[in-house]
Amino acid sequence: MAKDRIRETCILRVACAALTLLSLALIVTLIVVTTKGKREALGDGPSSRQQDDCPDATKLFASPVRSAGLYDDLSKDEIIAVRDYILQQPSLNLTAYENAALNDNYIFLIELKQPPKDKALDFLDHENAPKPERTARVVIYSGGKKPPIVSEYLVSPAGNPIRYQETRGPGQKYPIPFDMRAMDGKETEVTERIVSNATKQANKLLRESYDGYTYDGCTDRCLTWSHSGPGEFGKRGKWIWFLRDFQGNYVQPVGFELYLNTQGSDSTLWKIEKVFYFNSSFDSVGDLMDAYTNGSIPKVFLPAPSYSSDSPLYSSFLHRGEPQPPIPLRPPRIVEPDGKRYTVRGRHVEYMKWSFDFRSRSSTGLQVFDIRFDGQRIVYELSLQEAAAFYSGWSPMQMQTDYLDTAWGMGSSKFELVRGTDDCPDTATFFDTIHFVDAIDPVKYRNSICLFELDLGLPLRRHFDNNFQGGYNFYGGMPGSALVLRSISTAYNYDYIYDYLFYPNGVVEARVSTTGYVQATLWTPNEASYGNPIHPWVAGTIHDHLLHYKVDLDISGRKHSYETIDIKIENITNPWFPQARRVQKVLRRNVKKTEQDAIYKQNFEHPKYLNFFNKGIVNKMGVSRGYRIHIRDMMKQMYPKDWGIVNGAAWTENQMTVTKWRKLKKQVLPYTIKMACMTP
Repeated sequence: MAKDRIRETCILRVACAALTLLSLALIVTLIVVTTKGKREALGDGPSSRQQDDCPDATKLFASPVRSAGLYDDLSKDEIIAVRDYILQQPSLNLTAYENAALNDNYIFLIELKQPPKDKALDFLDHENAPKPERTARVVIYSGGKKPPIVSEYLVSPAGNPIRYQETRGPGQKYPIPFDMRAMDGKETEVTERIVSNATKQANKLLRESYDGYTYDGCTDRCLTWSHSGPGEFGKRGKWIWFLRDFQGNYVQPVGFELYLNTQGSDSTLWKIEKVFYFNSSFDSVGDLMDAYTNGSIPKVFLPAPSYSSDSPLYSSFLHRGEPQPPIPLRPPRIVEPDGKRYTVRGRHVEYMKWSFDFRSRSSTGLQVFDIRFDGQRIVYELSLQEAAAFYSGWSPMQMQTDYLDTAWGMGSSKFELVRGTDDCPDTATFFDTIHFVDAIDPVKYRNSICLFELDLGLPLRRHFDNNFQGGYNFYGGMPGSALVLRSISTAYNYDYIYDYLFYPNGVVEARVSTTGYVQATLWTPNEASYGNPIHPWVAGTIHDHLLHYKVDLDISGRKHSYETIDIKIENITNPWFPQARRVQKVLRRNVKKTEQDAIYKQNFEHPKYLNFFNKGIVNKMGVSRGYRIHIRDMMKQMYPKDWGIVNGAAWTENQMTVTKWRKLKKQVLPYTIKMACMTP
């Protein structure tokens, strides 16, 4: 580092904006502000930018990429090589996916195992250091074992495998019980058979109750079904609820639900244990039909929704009402008058003073590595770890719905993006992704990640220096723009838009926005305590969306400290007017010594700054370089610590936890930040 460069304090902000039940918008923000080197001159007088004088953007070239292949997701050939190798291991007794049943041992997932941080940094920072070997993570469902389990293996090298070893994550229960696995196609196949038999029994009730709509043997008036998560820990079961099979069926519930016990790998033992029909509960479909036939329960009629070409179906995406504007006009577009101001080589991106690498993990989605500003690493890894949704309601399905979205494949559910104003602008650069999840062969999703520069519509900075004589001394400004890395994950009804934004002034923003549909339930007065009707017979109920981000900071090295800078009030004698008093804010620094002390729980009565700093590196003012974590619009986790799903989402207990890196006994221990961003 040149001694003559100015080292000013950097600010890292992570913000999570609240999602309401109806607006369904969530934003998680991580911001880093860095100023170094010479400041740009503001210039005198009016702006005099000349578009004709802009340089040719085609002269931008990416620098040699040392990180090439370090974080890149497994290729199709690598996945196939790993799959074929692991299938050949006699001790694992594996069955090829296409021939496997639930009670066999088969591969569920293959993805890149990111290299150990120590080895990755050694390679990135030293010319002669060896490049870490590419390794695959393989998840196997061992339904054929006694008892059945889920196991994980590391296979290497990914391109030409010669070795494998069983592995487990830190603190992970092992072996993983079979009933704690994510749902897959094998389970869905069995569920479909059971559902088909159940609805065949209830065919008369379904047709009469739902205006001719049924499931088994239907033609044009069909029901469909969906299922919740696998249930509470220690017991695997799921509620299956039925909906009219229209576009937007998520908001077409009919109030008929089945509870299926799915414990173990022997699906012949699976059975329906509860049946729910318009606020009445039964132990079997047969019991329901007996009550329905003998008249001991009321026969309810739910008319099918009406729609026409003039009045489209309420659940569809077809436009309803008067067009806005009344005369069709195209919306604003992003343009790049001089070409792109960023370069891409593989999964390595350079923009202004930024450089970073990215990948799309099948389970968790986008991960960004080795984030550097002006050639200096500031974040080693920034990535989403988990997204959860906890529901409430009167109906058993809505009441028991608790989602951990990694089980639904946040990365592998990122499908093709639409060029234009729908998903990504016309100017975007697109990337394909390849996944092997619950499949026979690797699957390519074309254009599932996009990269583009965005006009923010706000100046990054500006000032009008008034001379108070009808003129001005000078004006200066900088247009606001950012580079956006985007993917969109569709988890059943929700569409999560995941963005990472990089600003020319050194700001990084991690943002999540939600759209799609609500998961609705049948409206009855019993739902009034949990939500509101959003359409005749349709209710949206209260639920939480919680997101867990990891921020692994490397601020001029790996030796960091963490402090809160508490904002207090002091009531003092005014030193300049001793007869008067002054009440004002004051900063109190509190350096944390232990992980327990570092736990952060939001308290609006006691605001504070969350600051991570490297006390060994200071700027010319003697201030340690650091980043501030700023978390906004948080929710308190209200569930008891020992309650059901909370055991699998312990990160929701705090707004932020700070842990030390503990891989090697003698290594420097940097902080890894784990944040739970929550919305009511």
